[in-house]
Formats: sequence, structure tokens, C-alpha cells
Amino acid sequence: MTFTKMVKIVLILACGSGWTGAHSQQVHVSAHMLNPSLRAFFLSDFNFTGSGTSGASIFSVTLTNSSGSTEPCDLTLTMLSENLGELAEGHTNTFTLRGPSSTTLSSQNLFSKTHEYRLEDYSIARAGDELKNRILTTGKLPSDIYYFRFTLRQLRTGYSSQAEISLRVDNPNTLDMLAPGSRAGSDDPVQVFTTLPMFRWDSNLAKFRLRIAEKLPELHKNASPEEIMNDRVRFDRTFQLNRDLSAGSAAGLEVIASTAYQYPATGAWPLERGKTYYWQITGLGPSSGGEIEMPGEIWCFTITQPTAGMSGFNSALMNQLSMLLGDQFASLMTGSGPLAGYQPTGVFRVNGHSYSLDQLLALLAALNRGEYVVTGTMCQ
Repeated sequence: MTFTKMVKIVLILACGSGWTGAHSQQVHVSAHMLNPSLRAFFLSDFNFTGSGTSGASIFSVTLTNSSGSTEPCDLTLTMLSENLGELAEGHTNTFTLRGPSSTTLSSQNLFSKTHEYRLEDYSIARAGDELKNRILTTGKLPSDIYYFRFTLRQLRTGYSSQAEISLRVDNPNTLDMLAPGSRAGSDDPVQVFTTLPMFRWDSNLAKFRLRIAEKLPELHKNASPEEIMNDRVRFDRTFQLNRDLSAGSAAGLEVIASTAYQYPATGAWPLERGKTYYWQITGLGPSSGGEIEMPGEIWCFTITQPTAGMSGFNSALMNQLSMLLGDQFASLMTGSGPLAGYQPTGVFRVNGHSYSLDQLLALLAALNRGEYVVTGTMCQ
């Protein structure tokens, strides 16, 4: 499942038609999102129910009086969504705007219990009640387009200025492990044939942390997968997905071109044959309360001892095949698989053409980099 959605802001300014003339521009309201790159909203991030204090500043509102006199005004906030319609509405008490001047408020100010411009009269519509129940169940605002409409009314004249911002909320939650291994909990972890496995996952996120921990037979005999993941950590690295590998990255991040990562041959704790490892991908994304973590399932695998008679180029080739095929390699080479018990002979043919070992390994490396695509296979 690919991720192509983004937060979008639309700013609409409109003037009420009930007043024209010299006073039409005396009061004015504008608004904007403070973090337009948000990907998720949580209940603690925005106080939808209107009681207490918002956990984070989501938007700001600027009230402007361009006249030279003090104007009594009030402010109304209306929340709507694309799918549910009006959700809630709140009104401030009457306040005065000195002129000429501007006052900027945050979402925290409006939902404060003590701020001068707090919302005193706040009510939730029927659709809002339905949404509130869903929020309390999941802790997050459902994916939708949400509108925050601000109406500043000049009480002396009846003139009003209106601003509206819209936010597309798309709470990202797709994170599926693919290889190597299988979900932790089995007494017989899936076997892999290389000490440099290819970790593959599928997600609609763009930033990830890969953590790998070693299971020690005696120490972790009765430990849960979570306990193992937090104990003997052998690898912990954060990645930024960017198909342009030359784009560079922030400090502490490694750029990857796809949701696949081959364990490095140098610069990392060496994985050993005969040992069992647990691994987990955690998705990272911005929310209104800061960066959030969305952990995937914990998977595990065991690296097998080399097969009797496998040495030299056979071992190198088997490792490359294992990295390319992932768990399918075990189904071909072990048990009742069609190639169980077989070893490479040193003669290779691809699409009818003869390949040397070096040429074949170069082809497999190019497949790993995504330069070629396998459209079909046949065992003979």
C-alpha cells in the first residue's frame, strides 16, 4: 500500500454581505496551520470536546483592527468535516480590539480555561458526538478533511470577517513485515541461509527504524518478544525513504531507495550462523504532538549452519539466492522443495544464455538494486 497523501491547507477569506462602506475593512480575521506537514492527529493533540487544554498548538488566528478606535467583537469557531458535516461550534465572550493593532491566538489559547479569548460557549453537534465516540475508541481523528472556520464579528456595525483552513488528516497505519523469517512466537523460527539477510517490509510511511536483537537460549528462554527486542540489541538504525539516493539526509538518518535493506557486511555487529534474531520495523511520522512511533510486528529467524559440502562459490551463490528470494529460498532448497539436496554445479544459464559465476552474482546484485525485474522462474 503506497502512501501518496499529504496534508493540504486551504485559506479562504470572505467578508459578510451585511455591511458595506467606510467600515468594511475595520476588523479582519486570518488563520493558518502551524505545521502543514502533519500526518496524524491524536486525541491528546487536539481538544475536540472543548474542555481542558489542547495538547499542542495546531493553528493560529490573527485578529486585526485597522481603525483608530476600540471595537467590541466576538469570535466563533466552527468545526466541520467533509464526511460528517458540522461537528462543533464555540463562541467567545465579547472582547475589545484596540485600534490599530493585531492579536494572534493559538488553538491552545481558544481552549484554555483562563485566556481572555477562550471559547466559553462550546457545543458538539450530533455528528460530532459520533466522531467523539470514534476518537475515544481509537485515540485518533479518523481520516477525513477537517475544516476550522473562524468568524470575527464587529458588534457595533454587525460586519463580520471570515477565514477557513482545511486539513486533510490521513492517519498512517500500514506497516507489514515481509522477510526474513516470520512473526515471533513460533518455537521453530524460519531458517535463512545468509549472515547478510535482506530485510523487506511494506508501508505507506517514509521514515523507519530497524532494530535487531539476538535471542540468547538460556537468558531468554521464557522471555517475550518485546523483552528480547529491548535486551540484546545488535543493530539499531533509522532510515529515510527517498528514491533519489543522492539527495542526502539529516544527521543520524540513512537514505534508502525502497522498503528493503540488506544487512551491511561492515560497520555493524556481525550476525552469526546458528543464532536466532528478532527484528522489528517502527514507522516514524509527524503529528501535532511531535514525532509518533508506529511499531510493526516483531519477527524472528534463525541463520542456519552451512550445508555439508557447501564451500567457495557455492556458499557465495547460495547467500545471493537467499537474499534475492527471501523465504521462498527455503521452500525451494529444504524439505520437499524441488531443489532440496541439490548444490550449484558451476554451470549457469539465464534465458538460454551461459553465465559465469561472476556474471551471475553481478546479475543478482542488479536484481537486488531494482535494475531488473524477474517476470517468471522455472526449475529444471
